[in-house]
Amino acid sequence: MKILIIDDHPLLIAGVRDVLCSLDADVECVEAGNAAEALERLCAEGDIDAVCLDLNLPDEQGLVLLERIRASRQGLPVLVFSAIADAPVVERALEAGAAGYVVKASSRGELVEAFEAFLATGHYVSPALRQALETYRSETARAPRLTRRQREVLQLMARGLSNQEIATELALVESTVKGHVSCLLDLMGTGNRTACVQQAFRFGLLSPREALDT
Repeated sequence: MKILIIDDHPLLIAGVRDVLCSLDADVECVEAGNAAEALERLCAEGDIDAVCLDLNLPDEQGLVLLERIRASRQGLPVLVFSAIADAPVVERALEAGAAGYVVKASSRGELVEAFEAFLATGHYVSPALRQALETYRSETARAPRLTRRQREVLQLMARGLSNQEIATELALVESTVKGHVSCLLDLMGTGNRTACVQQAFRFGLLSPREALDT
């Protein structure tokens, strides 16, 4: 697996590389210190499997770069690794297509857990951030924005399809569907598929007929 680390602090890049390589000796890390260099890397190296992205970059806002990465490489999982732990920013990152979010202030043990989960599933949001998101959403009654693919997966979840059945329906691999489902659970602030669908209905993201199918 080849992972692109985008950060303008060499020591942080070295720390992330150390954690990733300690989890899997086959991980290859490449790095970029700014948005322009990151886009060049992605264009030149088509075998990059995942991205670890800082939001504070010297030449471009990290969320803007996240959207550009997602537009050019839609299936590429992006893990945000940022000093910012504010729920609205985490929400915006997930809405922009981030597959996960990790705070830089996390302990090494927490980072190992986060990166291990991300390498295995392509998705991770820490329990503390999930709780903050749930509180933020309940206070603002704010429905998350979903990508087209997330909406498709959500609609099929509402029909009661399993991950394998959704994968067949959308011509995807099951692991990709699992990542979308995990992300939907985080976006809805729920812990299981049924609650996720119910919350989506409350937010108006599903029609009554789709919700009744559950």
